[in-house]
Amino acid sequence: MLHPELIELFGTMKAEGKRTPYELPENFSKKWKAFFKKCGFANLSFHCTRVTCVTRLARAGVDLRIAMDYIGHSSTLVHRIYQRLKPADHGAAIRALASSGSAPSHNP
Repeated sequence: MLHPELIELFGTMKAEGKRTPYELPENFSKKWKAFFKKCGFANLSFHCTRVTCVTRLARAGVDLRIAMDYIGHSSTLVHRIYQRLKPADHGAAIRALASSGSAPSHNP
């Protein structure tokens, strides 16, 4: 259920033909790039900070749906593309399989 004020907000947005409750500034990516450069991080971009955030959430074991909601992804496929996990990140899964004590089955 939506809060009544949100229903009113979305009704107004729809009437005005808006698809989002915000408007990104012109040259959004370039402005972020300039911001990072000014802060001494010329090698960063808005996109790479999203990749870092998604990867850290995955490594911390944050539930997929919560992480997707936090980032604003509606597609599991897109969200997983942002994860830059390495073999070492799968240690818990490998340990769980190794400690199961039984040989793998050929039946899925």
